[in-house]
Amino acid sequence: MRNKIIGIIGDASIQDNKEYELAFSVGKNLIDNGYIIASGGLGGVMEVSSKGARASSKYDGKSIIAVLPDYNADSANIYSDVVLPLGNGISRNVNLISICDAVVAIGGGAGTLSELAVAWQMGKLIISAGDFGWSGKIKNTKIDTRRDDYIYSADTGDDVVSILNEKLPHLYKIYKGISSNFTADAAIQIIKSKYPNEEFKFLGKGKSGIVIGNKSQIYKVFFDTSFELKSYLEAICRKLSAVGINCKIETIANKTVLISNIYGTELKKSETMFSEDDFISAINLYYFAGFVCTDIKPENFIATEDKKLILFDIDKDVIPYTQDFFEIACRETFAIFKLQKYLKDNPCVKFKKIIGNLQVKEDFSAIEKLLGEDNLQNEYRHFRNKCGQFAVYKKLIYKYFNENIHEPSVFDYGAGTLEIAAHLKSMHFSISAYDIDENAFKEKYGNGIDCFTDSEKLKEYLDTKKFNTVLCSLVLCCVDDVTAIRIVENCKKLAKDRIVFVICNPLYASAESDIQIRNFNSYYSDRIKYDKKMKSTGNFRTEYQRTLGFYETLFLSTGDFYMEHIVQSNDSSSNFLSINNSDFMLISLRRVEK
Repeated sequence: MRNKIIGIIGDASIQDNKEYELAFSVGKNLIDNGYIIASGGLGGVMEVSSKGARASSKYDGKSIIAVLPDYNADSANIYSDVVLPLGNGISRNVNLISICDAVVAIGGGAGTLSELAVAWQMGKLIISAGDFGWSGKIKNTKIDTRRDDYIYSADTGDDVVSILNEKLPHLYKIYKGISSNFTADAAIQIIKSKYPNEEFKFLGKGKSGIVIGNKSQIYKVFFDTSFELKSYLEAICRKLSAVGINCKIETIANKTVLISNIYGTELKKSETMFSEDDFISAINLYYFAGFVCTDIKPENFIATEDKKLILFDIDKDVIPYTQDFFEIACRETFAIFKLQKYLKDNPCVKFKKIIGNLQVKEDFSAIEKLLGEDNLQNEYRHFRNKCGQFAVYKKLIYKYFNENIHEPSVFDYGAGTLEIAAHLKSMHFSISAYDIDENAFKEKYGNGIDCFTDSEKLKEYLDTKKFNTVLCSLVLCCVDDVTAIRIVENCKKLAKDRIVFVICNPLYASAESDIQIRNFNSYYSDRIKYDKKMKSTGNFRTEYQRTLGFYETLFLSTGDFYMEHIVQSNDSSSNFLSINNSDFMLISLRRVEK
C-alpha cells in the first residue's frame, strides 16, 4: 500500500494565531499518521503546515511535496522536501489537486476556491478545517449535485485524520472527464427495447445512473457499463435477495440495468411516519446480507405500499461490512428517524448539511437544537443496541432459510413480535405463527400471517396440521426443563420434514460476548440457571444454560429426527476447546426417512 498524498491548500499569508496553530497541527498530524503532504510550496498555510510536518517524530525527510507555479525551485519554502517547479502559473492548481488522494483546505481566497472546485470535479475527498476564508464558508455543503457527499468539516488536526482514516480507504473514484449527457428519455427507450408494451416514468437521476419505473418495478440504468461493476452489483443483489430485498442485474441494449420489485414512495414524500423499529429493520437487512450502505440519506428509504420501510441503494456506495462504516450508517439512520417529520415539512433542506459531524463522531447537538430536544445521545444508544450484532441470531435464521429451505410452509413456534415471521414471508414462505404471550404480536408485522396465541388452537394444530419446517427461536433457553421437553415434542408433531432451533449459545471458559455481561466462567459440560445482564438495556433476565448433551438427548429421543447442522454466530475467535466465540447457536433437525 502506497502512502496517501494529502493536499493542503489555503491562505498564502496567515494573520490569525488560531489559523497558524491549526495549519501547523494539520501538517504534523498527517505525518504522524503516515500520510504525505503536498501544497503549492509557498508561504502561509503551505509553509506552516510543512513546518508542522517536519515537527512530527515520524518525519522521514521525503514527505513534503511543493508544486510551484514558476520555474524557480528556490522559491519553495524552506520546509519542502520534493520541489516541482512546473512553470505553468495558476494552472499548477490542477496539477496539485490531481496528484492528491484528498484535500484539506484552511482559509483561502480565489485560488483556494478554484482548487476546491477542481477537487470536487475530480471526486477527491475534501475537508475544510476551521472557519477561515472561502473553505470555512462552504464546509458541510455540496458545490453541485454531481456528488452525493459534501465538504467535510474539521476543527482540529485530529479531526482531519479521523475523517481521512474513515473515508479514504473506500474512495475509489477516478476522474475520467465530463460524462456524456445520458438522458431520462434514453434510459426509458433502453428498457422499452425489452418491455415494449410497458409504460415507464422518470423517477430520479443519481451520480451513477437514471431510475425509471412502472406500476410494479423500478429500473436503474447505470452509466458505467464495465464488467467489473456488473459483477459487483450482481454479488450485492444475490445477497440482498437472500434477506428479502428482491433485485437482479441484467444487460439490456448493452447497458447494465438493476431491476427490483421494491416499489413505493420516497420517505420524504410518504404520509406514513415510521417507528424506530422500522428504521432498525431497514438498516439490519444490509447487515444480514454482509454489506454496509455508505450513502445513508432520506431519498434511499422507500415506503412500500404495505407500509414497510426499505433501505434501497445498490451501487458502489454499498461496500462489504466494516464496523466503522456500520457505526456511521447507524448514526445517520437514527438521524433520519428523528428528522423524518422535519424533512417532510421542509423538503428543500439538505440532510447532509444538518447532520454535520455525525460521520466522524456521535454528535447530535445540531439535531437537538433543531428539534428542541435533549439527551438524544441516550436515545441513540437504545437505537444502536438493536442494530447489527445485537440481532445476529436473525442473520443466522435468514441465511439458513435462504440456503437450505425450499418447501414453502413454515410454522414459527414462539414467534414473539412476528418480525422474523414477517421477514420469512417476504422471502416467499407461507407462514403460520404461535406465541403464548397474548401481547407479543405487533400489528405491523402480522399482515398475511396466520398467527394466534390461543393454546386450544395450538392443540388443534398439533392434531391436524403439518408444516414443512418448524422454527423455534430463542424459546428453549428461556424455559425450564419440563417446558423445554414439551415444546420440543410439539415441534416434532408439527414438522413434516425439518425443525430449526435457535438457542443462546451454551457458555464456556472466559468467553467474551457482544450482547451480554458474564461475571462467571462456565464450560459446555456445565448446566446452570442464571440471570443474564443484557448490554442493550442493563436489565437481567433468567436464562437456562444446558449442555449440548442435554439438547442432543432431547432432540433425538424419539429416533424420528437426526441433527443435520449446528451453526454458531461469530466465527472470529476460539478458545482452547476449539469452540468458536459466539452468542447464538442454530441447530437444525431433519426427519429420518423410513
